[in-house]
Amino acid sequence: MNHFAHDGRLFQVIAGVLGQTVEQVARLDASQADTSEQSWDSLQHINIILGVEAEFGIRFSLLEAVDLKTIPLIRAKLATLLH
Repeated sequence: MNHFAHDGRLFQVIAGVLGQTVEQVARLDASQADTSEQSWDSLQHINIILGVEAEFGIRFSLLEAVDLKTIPLIRAKLATLLH
């Protein structure tokens, strides 16, 4: 896993939405599991996207938001937006 400078903030947002610890979210990131393989439902996905947008002061297009199905995909998109 490549470390992204904003992992801590990202993992905190996701942990808050999922009701998990930052360490659990880091393990989800390392597993690169699709949301369908986790307890991450469509409402939580929306809340994660909204939380990430608010935390980082960015906006994803609807198509981008739909495609960001894993933590690694979210991290990669953030890396391109926050370089």
